[in-house]
Amino acid sequence: MKKSAKKSKVTKPSKAKTPKSPLKVVELFAGVGGFRLGLEKVAKGKAFKVIWSNQYEPGSAKQWASRAYEYAFRKHKDSKHSNKLIEDAIAAGEVPKHDVLVGGFPCQDYSVAKPNNQSRGIEGKKGVLWWSIYQIAEKHEPDYLILENVDRLIKSPAKQRGRDFAIMLKCLAMLGYIVEWRVINAAEYGMPQRRRRVFIVGYKPNSALGKEIKKTTAEKVLLEKGILAEAFPVQTIKPRKKLADDDSDSEEEVASDIQLELFAQSEWRADYNIISKEPHELTDSFNKGNAQHDPFKSAGLMIPTKDGKAEVWTAKVYPKFADKSVNLGDLLTDEKEVPEEFYIDSASLKSWVYQKGNKSEVRTNYLTTFDHIRKLFAKAHIKCELTNTQKRAWGKKLEAYWKENPTSGEPLKLNAEGDEKSVDIPWELIADTRFEYSFKEGPLPMPDPLDRPLRTIITSEGGTSPSRFKHVICCACATSWKKKGKPVNHDCVKAGKFRRLTPMELELGNMFPPEHTKHAVLDGKKVEIDPKHRAFFMGNALVVGAIEKIGHSLICR
Repeated sequence: MKKSAKKSKVTKPSKAKTPKSPLKVVELFAGVGGFRLGLEKVAKGKAFKVIWSNQYEPGSAKQWASRAYEYAFRKHKDSKHSNKLIEDAIAAGEVPKHDVLVGGFPCQDYSVAKPNNQSRGIEGKKGVLWWSIYQIAEKHEPDYLILENVDRLIKSPAKQRGRDFAIMLKCLAMLGYIVEWRVINAAEYGMPQRRRRVFIVGYKPNSALGKEIKKTTAEKVLLEKGILAEAFPVQTIKPRKKLADDDSDSEEEVASDIQLELFAQSEWRADYNIISKEPHELTDSFNKGNAQHDPFKSAGLMIPTKDGKAEVWTAKVYPKFADKSVNLGDLLTDEKEVPEEFYIDSASLKSWVYQKGNKSEVRTNYLTTFDHIRKLFAKAHIKCELTNTQKRAWGKKLEAYWKENPTSGEPLKLNAEGDEKSVDIPWELIADTRFEYSFKEGPLPMPDPLDRPLRTIITSEGGTSPSRFKHVICCACATSWKKKGKPVNHDCVKAGKFRRLTPMELELGNMFPPEHTKHAVLDGKKVEIDPKHRAFFMGNALVVGAIEKIGHSLICR
């Protein structure tokens, strides 16, 4: 890797090259198929082909996401889908040989135990899905990896910032992968949702791409020549914020920005580090006692050495995008087609406004952890084991009890696990669990602006209960936007007619095809999925356009 950097320039997207045959893809933690949709759009479906997928939701009896996936891709007869624990699928030898391994895996504890012998085998915690990715990559040695996670991955855990990501990079170095990563907000590249995620791309050093990258400076890879830099152009200075009514920059502003960027690039260097310790050593020592230091920035490159060490270059970069963005208003269904269940009734409107509003108040809470419950019972010499259901509902039970008994009253009755005999918890003991605290929270828009991309869609987006984080739009503004391309100039709250987003609008916010999650296969029959589950899917999904851009960049190389 060369040590000097040249000035970078924004590269235009290359024309996608069509391989002789599509690259074979294995899609892990598939959800409802976001990776598949993005990759199979590249080169009109001739570049990538998902041959095996896996989706399993622990604790879900119906496995709706897997069933929705099966229905959505039911016509793809040459592809197999698995609905079992990925560990079981690996053990059964079900994962086929493939070229590209993809997956959006959860952020978990990646710590590693010290091996029992001197071999370099890695033993991660059971149930942590990263190790399934590692096992599959180790066995099948795919040419490419494309992974996605929440952006806090590169900073976790809080007391050893970056430890988990360091373990991942070290593991991938041991497998012989060059790795690029970038934290990307989809909306900053014109997509319809403000969703920040870290994307990780891996490829082999002996590939044509790997040889090209190794001959290039790290700075040039991060700014221009990397897979992610080509897909999502960047600059080294923070872009100016435009006013809402700005259509374009003046010639003077453009010239000034170019000069500032060129000057910044001339002095710009990525931080360099080398990860040499074994994964189990990193678990105990990486960045220990330095909780304020973030060793991994928003962009980075890792190149493995011949002896399995990880050379790392990392830097903070900023998005460079000048095209038009897709906004919430552009995705809306005609108001006449919106089912009544999505409209907010006047009785609950006040609660919605409160949830979205600015808050500075004293609140009451209860000590509800399992440890506190045990101490509570021990203090009163009560022998009672709560059922799992009671443990989960303990906080609500205490709150309801306190409202009924603000002063000394009847004891709280509980049944011991496996015992019909009830146990009395005295009022005085319940009072010991109650405490007050100051609560402050800034406002969120009410309603959500139609001239901006959606906020991050979360898994609790569905359902009628008022929530701070669910999207709410003004019906009059929505109608006006459909007709005139702009909202009504009025006080939306006083007008008083609001609604939540429909499942199809949430799908479009993730760049899924409309009604992609509407149906599933259950007991061999086509059934309709309820809106709450469909919203949950979109809270777990990724922005399809981001994957398409990465796939396009990869295939062009």
